Amino acid sequence: MVYRTDTYCDQLWRDIMETAKQCNLAVDDGERKRSQKINSRLGGSFVTCTLGLREGNDDKETFRQRLLYPILDRIMCEMDRRFSKNSCTIMKGAHALHPKCSQFLQDNLVLDLGKMYGCDCEDLSHELHQARNILKRKSHSKDTQLSSIVDLTLFLEQHQEVFHELFRLCKIAVALPVSSAACERSFSTLKLIKNHLRTTMGDSRLSHLGVLSIESRRAKTLDLDEFIKVFARQHKNRWINLL
Repeated sequence: MVYRTDTYCDQLWRDIMETAKQCNLAVDDGERKRSQKINSRLGGSFVTCTLGLREGNDDKETFRQRLLYPILDRIMCEMDRRFSKNSCTIMKGAHALHPKCSQFLQDNLVLDLGKMYGCDCEDLSHELHQARNILKRKSHSKDTQLSSIVDLTLFLEQHQEVFHELFRLCKIAVALPVSSAACERSFSTLKLIKNHLRTTMGDSRLSHLGVLSIESRRAKTLDLDEFIKVFARQHKNRWINLL
């Protein structure tokens, strides 16, 4: 690993010192702390760590062992966790279900995704072959112009009895969360809606208001007059009719 070499560490340390000087930051205390000694009561014992004062972080070796290497190890562990073999298989399989992908409905990618979710690979293989043929025949039709996984899912929904496994994988791919932003946004919205003045609000009303707030951009495009007409037809109330 190139970042664990002495050359990289030396160059990084020089850059840190140069940046500190340019920002007028103190890089040396001017006086050295006295060296740490082991308690005489622990003489003859093997001491792995102490509870006393630690050495300062102002020298290059301490920076390397206590800061640089732990950060690099943490980054590598996180990369291995996020881009594990299973995660990459799911990402490649979901990407192969996108109509604009160059590997659209490629057998090996979709079959690997199917194995992850317990699909019948034999049926899935036949469904992929038939789906490619149908989409190829209908490629010139304006009604069958697919541009996303959602479009493919809606197209297969009409024939879900025939494309059972493929339709199931498409629904999974559509529901896969790309990030946690939507979840965090919903938590923030619910906190704003159900404040101390609305503590008696029920779960159903809170859920409905939360959806309207989270999907505010789509909610603003709705025709409120049409909603009022539907509400008036469902509730035979003369006050509503007067409005």
